[in-house]
Amino acid sequence: MRGCDARAATRESVFADITAKLAAQSMLSIYSVRIDTSFEDGHEHLTVSLEFDENEWSERRKADGFVFLVAYAALPHGAQEPVSVYRAKDAVENDFRPIKTNTKLRPLFHHTDPKVRAHLSLCMLTVL
Repeated sequence: MRGCDARAATRESVFADITAKLAAQSMLSIYSVRIDTSFEDGHEHLTVSLEFDENEWSERRKADGFVFLVAYAALPHGAQEPVSVYRAKDAVENDFRPIKTNTKLRPLFHHTDPKVRAHLSLCMLTVL
């Protein structure tokens, strides 16, 4: 285990650490965790087993590739408008991917248009 003394680890702390890591990745329902204890030379040894649930994984994979767009029903535009705006977002992201890759930028979150414009201007200057 990373970041902790294996001798001081208890069955409960190991279980909590593993389930927390699986939960952080939304994978807790896909794996069942089993911890076995054995004793050798007067020392307790823990063996961790993760069992993959193929049926649960298949159920999760059924919705892959689907995006649900929710819009206010009283909008003056039809259903095509939110779809076209969503697809345009993908085109913009694909255009900026090379810039972000070459400059190795990390995500920054701006909440006003002037800050977004300033950030994009700086990004473009670094590429030149």
